[in-house]
Amino acid sequence: LHEDCEMCEWKNYCNNGCTAMRTNEGKYRHCGTRKKVFNKVNFFVNYQNIQEAAALIKFFFLARGFLSYAFLFQQ
Repeated sequence: LHEDCEMCEWKNYCNNGCTAMRTNEGKYRHCGTRKKVFNKVNFFVNYQNIQEAAALIKFFFLARGFLSYAFLFQQ
């Protein structure tokens, strides 16, 4: 594994991605995006207020139709 992966909270789920998609340094090229996706999924899975979570999910799906997909993963 890449040294950044050793301490990553998502290591057990990602395992540094597909070997064909690694950079010359050995890191999965979509690491940052994958972390953002995992964090979003984790947020919704563990969200306590179901009504608020449903409203946020609805907003994200509506926004996806009108805005760039990247909008959902901005920091």
